[in-house]
Amino acid sequence: MNDSIIIIGAGAAGLMAAKELSVKGYRVTILEANNRLGGRIWTINNDSFLQPVEAGAEFVHGNLKLTQQLLKEANIAYYVAGGKMLHYENGEAKKQDDFTEGWDELMEKMHQLKADITVAEFLNKSFSGDKYESLRQSVQAFAEGFDLADIDKASVFALRDEWSHEDGKQYRVEGGYHGLINYLAETCKKNGCIIETSCTVREVHWKKNEVKICTPTRKDFVSNKVIVTVPVSALQSKLNAEAAITFTPSIHEILHAAKMIGYGTVTKILLQFNEVFWNKDVGFILSNEPVPTWWTQSPQSYPLLTGWLREARMKKLENTDTASILEGSLQSLASIFKINVRKLKQKLTASSVIDWSKEPFALGGYSYNMIGSSTARKIMNMPIQQTIFFAGEALYEGRDVGTVEAALVSGRDAAEKVMHVQ
Repeated sequence: MNDSIIIIGAGAAGLMAAKELSVKGYRVTILEANNRLGGRIWTINNDSFLQPVEAGAEFVHGNLKLTQQLLKEANIAYYVAGGKMLHYENGEAKKQDDFTEGWDELMEKMHQLKADITVAEFLNKSFSGDKYESLRQSVQAFAEGFDLADIDKASVFALRDEWSHEDGKQYRVEGGYHGLINYLAETCKKNGCIIETSCTVREVHWKKNEVKICTPTRKDFVSNKVIVTVPVSALQSKLNAEAAITFTPSIHEILHAAKMIGYGTVTKILLQFNEVFWNKDVGFILSNEPVPTWWTQSPQSYPLLTGWLREARMKKLENTDTASILEGSLQSLASIFKINVRKLKQKLTASSVIDWSKEPFALGGYSYNMIGSSTARKIMNMPIQQTIFFAGEALYEGRDVGTVEAALVSGRDAAEKVMHVQ
């Protein structure tokens, strides 16, 4: 008889691990703290919006093998997210060549670096002065806007490798990512998996090949092994009471390694209008407005604009309640498109503001590389006495950091490790 496995977390990593193990005959139980599946994948499908919209993960970032393989298995279509990128300064659109001027020199100097340093230190050393002010702003905008990275902590080597190998194409999943989550969950159930939602794990008591999981409802679960797929933020601080898990005996080395992996916080703003009032060729917008980053649904004509507000930008706002963020978003768009804000409000038909730092079991958006993150991942990817395993997008060791692909690959790899320790 194969071992019984408990998986903590029903996001992409947890469901992928469960799929791989259950098809091989393992007895798998998934414990999910939320009342829904998917974790940081969260497709909103209600009457407010004309079609499903993504509160969480939205794009397939390039030709990603495992994601596309699963979408094909599930018979879920995906399509290229089109549109050009524009950069706005003080209400004026700049050509891409203007805001990427100096990028070749930047990449050259990144490749010349012998030892890794933070992005902020690198810019101060190699691109100081008025001449490079625009380039520094562009680097910060890209690092924050796409990687959720704090340039005072982010690794130059990691961003260099990512920016050197960008695929270019972005895809969207037809109907939303929840289709993939539903496929994984249904496959797991068909293979005999038990999935418990609204089931928060508080304590993990363990010794080799024996695990006891304790929950606030006093319902306990036992297994031979456990795969922990909670966001790395839940392992970084016990201040996050709802998400924190106590391990007995303690796993000090793992918890210390978790703190060496960057984790960015973001607020996502979804604004639906009664018409497309922007150029239909526009895909992504970067600006110096309070809410600086936006994208459209191009090539679809769906009149939705999505705003992206990183934690550092949030701190600059006077008020960070939902109403204030919505107001700041509309003011930002009014400046970008030179539209009267009152008229813009009249066009608005639905809205949603999702502050991921306030989602108790996510505590933010996704991971990025700090100096030392590579070593930390190697530590966290080593099973503890062939009994405790970790998985999740933050533990992925390839180029596609912070993506659904990263979570899926990490979950699959964790399942393979479990099967290999028999």
